[in-house]
Amino acid sequence: MTATETPLPRAARLDRLPFTREHGKLVAGSGLGWALDAMDVGLISFVMAALVAQEEWGVTPTQVSWIGSIGFVGMAIGATLGGLLADRVGRRQVFALTLLVFGIATGAAALSWSVGALLLFRFLIGLGLGAELPVASTLVSEYAPARVRGRVVVALEAFWAVGWTLS
Repeated sequence: MTATETPLPRAARLDRLPFTREHGKLVAGSGLGWALDAMDVGLISFVMAALVAQEEWGVTPTQVSWIGSIGFVGMAIGATLGGLLADRVGRRQVFALTLLVFGIATGAAALSWSVGALLLFRFLIGLGLGAELPVASTLVSEYAPARVRGRVVVALEAFWAVGWTLS
């Protein structure tokens, strides 16, 4: 580069790089998060059926519908807040935080003692899950070279099917 040339913008420099093992790790790590999210969405349907079948909690049809829906409410809020937070503090940090929220809330949901507790934990799971999805896809898209970006994002999306299959 000569003294009169201006440096390339960051995006242009990233697009020139080859697809490396580091890119693969980023896709695999983000994909694992996506697969876990899909497993949660798939497994809750089995949990709802089990709650209806057992009589210990005596869940009503309305309560079951709330159990199925409250996670999506959390996802809507989480997606909005997660994207804004990621723009301010960084995608990697927010991605890690979303997985932490999701993981702790999922563990807590497994220990739920009532429908109310399960609803609270399902909402928190939705917050983490909803924030993770746009942050992960944006993170992968930003670092993938332009020539393979579409394939990389499709590979990330394929992890959703893996998670559903495992559930």
